[in-house]
Amino acid sequence: MIIKELSSFLSDIKSKSSNLEIDSLKSKKIDRFIEGDREHYDRIHYDRSQQITQALDIEFNEQQMAYFYLESCELHWSRSETEPDEGIITGGFFINGLRSMLIEPSDFWNQCKYAFEKAGQEELMDMPDGYSWLEGTTALINPSYYPQYGCVKLGESHFLDNFFFFDSGFFYPLPFKSLEEYFKAMISTAAVNCWQYFFIDPSIVIEKNNKVSYISWSNYFRSNHLKDQDHHIFNSGLDIDRLDLIEEYLLRCVKLLPSTFPFLDFTYHKKYYEEFKKLYSNMR
Repeated sequence: MIIKELSSFLSDIKSKSSNLEIDSLKSKKIDRFIEGDREHYDRIHYDRSQQITQALDIEFNEQQMAYFYLESCELHWSRSETEPDEGIITGGFFINGLRSMLIEPSDFWNQCKYAFEKAGQEELMDMPDGYSWLEGTTALINPSYYPQYGCVKLGESHFLDNFFFFDSGFFYPLPFKSLEEYFKAMISTAAVNCWQYFFIDPSIVIEKNNKVSYISWSNYFRSNHLKDQDHHIFNSGLDIDRLDLIEEYLLRCVKLLPSTFPFLDFTYHKKYYEEFKKLYSNMR
C-alpha cells in the first residue's frame, strides 16, 4: 500500500540521506494510519467521501478511502552545494485532499498567466480546463510556491486515472493510471522538484519547449546565472532557453541525487537523461 511506502520513504530520508536539510516534514495522518489509530480520522474521511458521492455519484472502495490519509502530508528538503557551481537541488511535496481535487475548483495555473501576458505570448500557454492539482512543491496558500504541480484531468469516471504535470504554463501527459503509480514514481525520484520530467516522453518535452524562452519561475537555474540572488526569483527577464535549463536540471539531478539518497536506485533516471540528451543533441 502506498501509504506504507510513503511512510518508509519519510523515515529513510530522515535517517539515511546525506548532505540534506529537512526544512519541513508533516505526516501526522499517515503516522496515525500506520499506528492503527484511525477512528477519529475515519469518521472525518467518511463524511468527506459522502460529500463527494453526493456531488459526483461515485462510491469509494476500501483502498480509495485510505487515500484520504495522504491529505496535507508535507515534506520540504534542500541540498546545498558541496562544490562550486555544482548546483542546488530542492524537493518535497504537499498533497491535496480528495475533496479539494474532485469537487472544489482551483485556479492553481493562474499565477503563470500574467507571466505569459507580460511576455506577449499568451498563445503559448496551455488551456487549463478540466484539470485539478494533486500534489505540488508547496500548498497554494504558501506565497513562496512554484507553479509546478502534479495534476489530474477529471473525466466521466471522476476517479483519478489521467495524470499530467503542469510546469509554468505547460501541461505534459504522464503514464500513470493510479495514485499508487504516481506516488511510487515520486518516491523513486526522492520527490525532487519537477521529478515528473523523468516520466514524460522526452520527445514531448523537446517539442513543447523548442525555441521557447523561459517564462515564469525558474526551478532550473544554474548557479552562475543567479549568483547572489534568491533562487525563487522571477526569471522572465532572463534570456535563457527553456530546453537548455531543463536539460541542465535533469543532469544535475542524476549527478547529485544518488549520493544524497543512497537508499534509492537511480538507474532508470540516468537512462532517461541519456535518452533526453541524445534527442536534444540531434535537433540542435
